[in-house]
Amino acid sequence: MVVPVANETGPEWAAAIPPDARLALGWQGLLRTLVAGTETGRKPPSRGPLVDRANLIGASRGDLAPGTSLDDLNALLRPGTRLVLTQGIHGGVIFEATSRGPAGRIAYDSIPSRQVDSTGAGDVFLAALVAAWLDRGAPADQPGPTPGDLRWAAAAGALAVEGIGLAGVPDRAVVIARLAEIDQES
Repeated sequence: MVVPVANETGPEWAAAIPPDARLALGWQGLLRTLVAGTETGRKPPSRGPLVDRANLIGASRGDLAPGTSLDDLNALLRPGTRLVLTQGIHGGVIFEATSRGPAGRIAYDSIPSRQVDSTGAGDVFLAALVAAWLDRGAPADQPGPTPGDLRWAAAAGALAVEGIGLAGVPDRAVVIARLAEIDQES
């Protein structure tokens, strides 16, 4: 996983990743401008070595300009790249980029939570998504993540907002317990 904060990664980062390794990229750090003493600015998404190399990219709708469509984002990705867009309490969507447009679109629901601090929730979501995908032992060329992987990640992201900072990052047992609790309620 490469999760830049403020575009601090250069092209050498993509070159350092072995060709047979999966790369999950947190796109948000490439979509920000940081200038001391000012609010964080938004940059439009664009291609670059890390985006071109990534197998899975995560971003929040909040990091994109209003009106940015899935087709707009698909046009920036190499075919086969999967993009997951989170939208907080509204869940999100994942699709695979193709030369004909977004394919295999899967929407997922959020998991209810008591929001205390949303900082890092997208990073926790992406890390949990990758962990779930890898935990299944899925080969890099196998389609995924699955709806179950997305549910796991949504639970981890929901738990992350219930604490402050790193104290909110859940471990596996806590995610399992939250999902079991939700299953009992349904």
